[in-house]
Amino acid sequence: VHAAAPALRRVDALGMVGGGLEDYLEIHVPVLDIYENNLSSYQQLQADGREVWFYTAWGPQGHYPNRMIDSMAIKPRVLSWINMRYGATGYLHWALNWWDIPLTEMSSPGDQYLVWPGNRFIINSSLRFESHREGLDDWQHMLDLVDSLTAQGMDRETAQELIRSKAATMVRSAQDYSRSWEDYESLFHSVD
Repeated sequence: VHAAAPALRRVDALGMVGGGLEDYLEIHVPVLDIYENNLSSYQQLQADGREVWFYTAWGPQGHYPNRMIDSMAIKPRVLSWINMRYGATGYLHWALNWWDIPLTEMSSPGDQYLVWPGNRFIINSSLRFESHREGLDDWQHMLDLVDSLTAQGMDRETAQELIRSKAATMVRSAQDYSRSWEDYESLFHSVD
């Protein structure tokens, strides 16, 4: 693929670290628990010029944030904070609207139903989708804060570290994060 289309970036969702694929992908996308447990390996890939995202699908579950029907509503919002906390530059979800899989068929309630079918080619949102959208807005706001601090004369790396340290007060790890909506809102009032 790379020989035929060198400008095309290769991406794959991975359930393992390495596996000999390091030189064959420009974007590595491990599942969230593998990403967290092998963070230094993925940060090294980033230092070597690779991009790193993470993903959720039917897993991980438990304390990890995900977008299941029976999860706390804050969990989808936390996903983008993990991006900022650890420096991942993207997020992948395998099934936004896989409606032909019955809700009762997998041990992941609602994973394939993040949005609902509607009339006239319009989807119906869900609380989980809206929570994730708020997290994406938060992430964009944090990136904008980095740009603003840089424009005010702060070194970009220092600005990124400042905002990441603020994100770390909300997300101490991928399984230890604030469950308070007010905490997430307050971050933006604490950065001058």
